[in-house]
Amino acid sequence: MIYTKFKKNLTSLPVLNQTKNTLHRYFPILFTPSKEYNYWANFISDSEYWNNDQLKNYQWNKTKELLKFSYESIPYYQRIFKEIGAKPEDILTEKDFNLFPILTKEIVRENVDDLLPIGIDRNKLIKYNSGGSTGIPLPIYKTRIDDIIEDAFMNNQWKRVGYKNKDSRVILRGEVIEENKLWKYQPNYNAWIFSSYHLSDDYIKLLINKLNKIKPLFLHVYPSSLWVLANLIKKNKLKLDFKPKAILCGSEKLFDHQRELFYEIFGCRSYSWLGLAEQTILAGECEHNKELHIFPQHSYVELIDNDGKVIKNNGITGHIVGTTLHRNTFPFIRYISGDMAQYSPGNCNCGRNYQRFKQVEGRVQNMIVSQDSRIIPLTALVFGQHLLAFNKIEKMQLFQCEKGIVEVRLIKGLRFTDEDVDILRNQLSKATNNKVEFNFSFHENLERTATGKHKFLIQELPIEFYNFDQNGH
Repeated sequence: MIYTKFKKNLTSLPVLNQTKNTLHRYFPILFTPSKEYNYWANFISDSEYWNNDQLKNYQWNKTKELLKFSYESIPYYQRIFKEIGAKPEDILTEKDFNLFPILTKEIVRENVDDLLPIGIDRNKLIKYNSGGSTGIPLPIYKTRIDDIIEDAFMNNQWKRVGYKNKDSRVILRGEVIEENKLWKYQPNYNAWIFSSYHLSDDYIKLLINKLNKIKPLFLHVYPSSLWVLANLIKKNKLKLDFKPKAILCGSEKLFDHQRELFYEIFGCRSYSWLGLAEQTILAGECEHNKELHIFPQHSYVELIDNDGKVIKNNGITGHIVGTTLHRNTFPFIRYISGDMAQYSPGNCNCGRNYQRFKQVEGRVQNMIVSQDSRIIPLTALVFGQHLLAFNKIEKMQLFQCEKGIVEVRLIKGLRFTDEDVDILRNQLSKATNNKVEFNFSFHENLERTATGKHKFLIQELPIEFYNFDQNGH
C-alpha cells in the first residue's frame, strides 16, 4: 500500500480588473468569447446523459491529467508527492486516489504562492476571495478560462428551470451599490442589482414598486436576503403583479420554510444548487426534485468520515471532498470544504447518471441586526468584501447580544496593525449604512461548536426564522 509515510490530521479540518471580477459573480458568461463558451456548453449538453462507464472514464482520465500536471508544475504538490513517496503513475485506481492527502482551507491559506504553477505571471490572473470556516475569506487565483467553464456548467443547470441567456433577472446577492442607491441596471445582461442593505420598512414600497415595473423572469438571490424581502412584503401587505419563472438560490443553504414562504409570496419554484468559489463541486436540482445532482464532468467528489475514510454507503452523512478537473492555475486536489452531505441511492427520473445529495448540511446562513432593526446577511456583509486586511487575520468571529452592536473577535496575524482595524471598521460600517457599531477585540482562541468547528457568528438576539418581526420583538 502506498502513502504509508504520510498522514494528514483531519481534525482541524495584484488583482486583474477588480470590477470585472465583482461583476462576474452576478452575470454568467460575462467576458466570455463565444467560441470557448460554446465548446464547453456543447460538451456538457452532449455528455449530460452519458452512461455510468462513460462518465467515470472521463472523470478518472481528467483526474490523472491533473495529478500529472500538479506533480510537474505546482510546488505544493511536488512536496506532497515527495513526502508520500509516490509519483502520479503510482496512483492507478480510485482507491489509490482516495488515500491522497486532504487539502484544507488552512493549508491553502499557508501555501497560496506554492499552489500557483512555476513561472506563471500572477498579474495576468484574477484574484478573489472565498468564504471560509475560519471566518476569513480565502485568497484564490483563477483565469478567464476557469470562469468560462464554470459559467457553462451553471447555465446548463439553470436551463432545468427554463433560464436562457439574457432572460431578465433581479439580483439580490449582497452587492454594495455606489452612492447609496437602491438598485442599478446592467443593460448588456438585462439584469437589475438590488441593494441587500436597504431591506427595511423605510424602503420596501420603493423596492416593490420597482420590482413590479421590471417584472423579471428570474430572481437570483441569497436565500437569506430574499427571506427578509419576502417577510417585509408579507408584513406590509404589498402585492406583486408578476410571477417569475423561478427563483435561483445560491451560496447558502435553502431551508424548506424559506421555500414555502417564497412560493407563498412569488408563486414559483425555488431552484437551489451547491457550488464553491474553489470550483471543487457543482451540484444542482433537476426538473423533478430537490436532490442535488453532482456534475461528474466538473469535479471528482467524495464523502469521507471523520477518520478520512471514503463513505460508499448511502444514507450516511460525511464531509464533502472535491477535486477540480479543469483548473490548472490554482488546482484543488481532495479539498475539504467544511460542508457535509448524504448520498441519495438509486436513479433519478430525470435520466442523468449523476451522483446525488439528498441532504446537505453546513453553510447555514447567519444574520446580524442593525440599530434600525434591519436583518443583514453575513454572506453579503463579510464575504462580499475584498480587503487586504483579511489576509493578515488568522481567524475572525462576530458576537452580537445587543441590536446595532457587533463585537469583532480576532486572532490577528503578525502583520496586522491598528490601521487594519480602522479599514475593517470603516468597510463593515459602510456595508451596513453605518447602522451597526463594530467593536474589535483580540484573542488567542475563539469559541467553537460542540463538534469542534469554528463558530463564525455567536448570535444571542432572538432572530426567528418563522415569525419575522421587523421591530425585533
